[in-house]
Amino acid sequence: MNFSNLLRNTIPAQDFVGRYGGDEFMAVIYNASNEKINRINIKLDEEVKRFNKLNHSGDQLDINYAHGCAFSADYNQCTFMTLFNRADKNMYKDKMRSKNLNENNA
Repeated sequence: MNFSNLLRNTIPAQDFVGRYGGDEFMAVIYNASNEKINRINIKLDEEVKRFNKLNHSGDQLDINYAHGCAFSADYNQCTFMTLFNRADKNMYKDKMRSKNLNENNA
């Protein structure tokens, strides 16, 4: 199993999940709310932890990830690029937050 499978198994079936490029994926969650996104993130965290725990044989690497999201309701003139750019910025903020946490816990 890989991250794309974990993501597809976590995102509700009616929503879109796809590889954006390299190691980047995107999901389009219809009728999303902060609460719904938080539930999805919690479920994905649990799936990744379970996978990493079972995957400690051989030379396998742990999966880790950063995420960002944007809501169309937050913008008057909302385009896909507006949402993508905002989600991308938020993903990099999460990546930096995670990196800082890891450095502080080392």
